[in-house]
Amino acid sequence: MTYFAHKISKMKIHSLKIQNFRAIENSAFDFTDSLSKPKKINLIVGPNGSGKTSILDAILIVIRLLENPSQPHFREALEFSVAQIVRGNGSRAKIEFEYVRSEDEARAINEVFAALDSVPPFQFNRDEPPISMPAVVSWVYPKKDDFYGSRNFSVESANSLPEVLGARGQIAQAVSQKLIPSSLFQRVGGVCYLEQRRQRRLVKNLKFILGGWESKIYFGRLGVQNLFWIAPTHVLLITPLVNIKC
Repeated sequence: MTYFAHKISKMKIHSLKIQNFRAIENSAFDFTDSLSKPKKINLIVGPNGSGKTSILDAILIVIRLLENPSQPHFREALEFSVAQIVRGNGSRAKIEFEYVRSEDEARAINEVFAALDSVPPFQFNRDEPPISMPAVVSWVYPKKDDFYGSRNFSVESANSLPEVLGARGQIAQAVSQKLIPSSLFQRVGGVCYLEQRRQRRLVKNLKFILGGWESKIYFGRLGVQNLFWIAPTHVLLITPLVNIKC
């Protein structure tokens, strides 16, 4: 879930705790190595319905809500509602994670806040999270006594401003006002996800040997997963397409 650009180190997540969120009742995850440094790659493996997507959705929801609370951008199949987000009747979903940002990210975020006439969050002291140590963010949905379809949530950070986590939303605001160049997006990490769609094409007069190696090689080069005969001279090609959404 870490975003990289121009080989500059970006935001990294150290740990994640999830309670009553989608398929997960209560789980904790550690994304660091034996030296307590974030791993470059983490593999999440499990059978269908075990909660793999819920882990990624937990990170996505918190960051996207901090980027744009009124109009957050989630993946297409994810609906932000109590019915879909919260596991169990009368419960509240809670997500807590630790993350760090690089010094270059912090300087870029300061530039954005200054452009928006806000107080820059970083002073670059010796022990300042999330630069020198992880910042801890805790997110709860819905707020207490607020269970019926409201989008209200609470987010707290004991040692850093929550807005630092959603800094790409501040960048989008400043870019839309033409206060800063869009290149600052490349300096501040966020969350990306892969969105798979399928392209359908009706093809006529394809020359191939049905069931033979020639047809398999031909369609393999097209990246086609499924073929459907429509008529003796027509074939429907369904090609998977993957888009990166950041």
